[in-house]
Amino acid sequence: MTGAVLALATAVPGLAGPPAATRADAAMAPARAAGAGTPASTTAARDVLTQDVSPLVARGSQSVTVRVVVRNSSERTLTDPVLTVVQGTPGTGRAAVRAWAGSTDLATGPVLGQTRIDGRIRPGASRGVRVTVPRLAQRAPSSWGAVPVSLQLADDPSTEFDESDAIVPTHTFLGFQRAKEYVPLRQAVLVPLTLPPDATLFGPRGQARLEAWRAAIGPRSSIARAIEAGRGRDVVWAIDPTLLTPARAARGAGTADAAERRLRQAVARTLGALMSRDESIVLPMGDADVVAGTQSESGRELVDRQHATAVRVAGRHPRARADVAWPADGLTSQERTSALRGIFDDEDPVQLVAGSALPASGLTPTSAHRVEGEDDAVIAVQDDRALVLDPAGWASADRRMAAIADSAALVAEAAGTDRSVVLALPRGGAGDSRLPSALAARDAAPWLAPASFSTASRPADGAGALALPATDADAAATASGTAAPSIGGSTVLTGARSARIEQLLTDLEAIAEVRGDGSSYRADVREAARQLASTRYRTAPREWLSAIGTLQRQARGSRGAVSISSGEVNFFADNGRLQVTIVNTLDVRLEGVRIVLEPGDRRLRITPPEPISIGPRARRTVTVRATALASGNVPVRVQAQTPDGAAISQPASLRLYLRPTGSWIYWAIGGAAGLLLVLGTWRTRNRARRAATTGATPDPTSDCTDPTDPQGESA
Repeated sequence: MTGAVLALATAVPGLAGPPAATRADAAMAPARAAGAGTPASTTAARDVLTQDVSPLVARGSQSVTVRVVVRNSSERTLTDPVLTVVQGTPGTGRAAVRAWAGSTDLATGPVLGQTRIDGRIRPGASRGVRVTVPRLAQRAPSSWGAVPVSLQLADDPSTEFDESDAIVPTHTFLGFQRAKEYVPLRQAVLVPLTLPPDATLFGPRGQARLEAWRAAIGPRSSIARAIEAGRGRDVVWAIDPTLLTPARAARGAGTADAAERRLRQAVARTLGALMSRDESIVLPMGDADVVAGTQSESGRELVDRQHATAVRVAGRHPRARADVAWPADGLTSQERTSALRGIFDDEDPVQLVAGSALPASGLTPTSAHRVEGEDDAVIAVQDDRALVLDPAGWASADRRMAAIADSAALVAEAAGTDRSVVLALPRGGAGDSRLPSALAARDAAPWLAPASFSTASRPADGAGALALPATDADAAATASGTAAPSIGGSTVLTGARSARIEQLLTDLEAIAEVRGDGSSYRADVREAARQLASTRYRTAPREWLSAIGTLQRQARGSRGAVSISSGEVNFFADNGRLQVTIVNTLDVRLEGVRIVLEPGDRRLRITPPEPISIGPRARRTVTVRATALASGNVPVRVQAQTPDGAAISQPASLRLYLRPTGSWIYWAIGGAAGLLLVLGTWRTRNRARRAATTGATPDPTSDCTDPTDPQGESA
């Protein structure tokens, strides 16, 4: 079998041939660099931008047409410049493909095609041009592969280039096949649909939040572009179920809330249609960080609940699955394999692991493998070395051709072996611009074949078991290259932070019990709290701090939702009533609030009042019945609580001065009344005796005689 031409292992002088559509009179000789004849890097400020290559892979006698835009960014006018396609420096393997794509050296190989651009190109002006490479596949000495080429421009008809007249070249590749001498590599293209790390998405409702959702999932978002590029193209979707769960309608929702709800509902319907047609992986809610879930008990509990949501969502779609662990760091170990069972219902999930995290060898790791000593554990290989994932700012045409060349190099490593691999694009929208190139390469390259994730995650017959590192630390130390391009950074979800999230959720759900908008508020805070476990915050820890800060402020507000005044009360009775003033500090109505009064002494008994309702920003007086059993000073602790007993106010203190009257007061009042009766009777009789002695009629309105009366004096 003839090896694939990737970046040809030997020079191919036979590739030089009749020039394509050219007006140059010069013969098509190999290009020479200035000086010693070695490739020379140039600093000239002229541009050649590849617009299109057609066909992407030439077969039989097909010619290849390369369409470019030439921009003269120099300070002088170019007159009748010549664009030449020059074969690049020979090399082998994926490393050679990457090196060629990232370099700007002038090529010195055979000239494959050439064309002159008539007229002048003034400084700052651009000109579109086509150049043709005839019969590429027939002129190649091998049966299939990709040729590295340099698109070079000179401002005179000569094919000799030097730093004075040569533009910085553009490096790309031309694919070809004359005969099929390989077993096609099965490639599953995994497209993640996950949210960006923007804390505003789950912050307070309103216009700012609506704009964040429009940027994340609207028509111009990376998610929308990924869906458009992958729809109907045999891709595997990796979906955050947050996108399938529209926000719950809030009581009295404004126009921004309604618009957000409509937007999220539309995206949920679109994704539902995709899931009914294509294979999909449902990630834990919020794309929770499964790595963090293996590092602490509180993290495990948090991520486990996120996975439970994914299981419920996947159960509604026949082609969906929720048994895939996609660690953001791309690593695996014996320690992690065991810990993942605690998240995935005591089962072994399929671990999607970066190829560079597996034991180093001369070949790119492909196909799925079982784990040594773990009969049910399966490792699916993520091709994180794929050139299409490189973040270099290539033109889309160059990106497509680089993907074709890179895939040819991958297949050539074991061209006669049946293999499969997963090409997983980066999370968080970073892969939407690369997806069209990846799919174009897969569709055009005959050595690639579409595959489902189920196929790519099924261990091949006879495939050996992988011996995994003992711990995550060992795995990180032994990983070859940089693992997992899906996302960078380290986890923000420590064990302590996981526990803090759980406590925040408890506090916030408590106030939801009595809020008038309780159902929508509860849904909002649950969603916001669970999103804090997301993988996406690895790249934006400040956004994580902003998101949890918002929830912490809400939690503090919930503990002070009701304000109660402290004070002192004189209670001079056996039985009576106490009045407590309650203030609702929130902008929503509170319902079913319990006012709990706890005397600090047994000398006072209080009958609990019925639950109350308080309007937004309103004040209410609550009257309770109390019984004093003995005299003394008794403190009373007063607090507002939910029906389940969660505090929604700071405790207030009432100090009661008790002076119960008891039964003696009634005897005293009765005795005083009797004494008054006796005194009244005596006085009445005394006046009657005095009147009889004087012969005068007694005056019932006078207690004594007039002192000026002579009779009175004589008496």
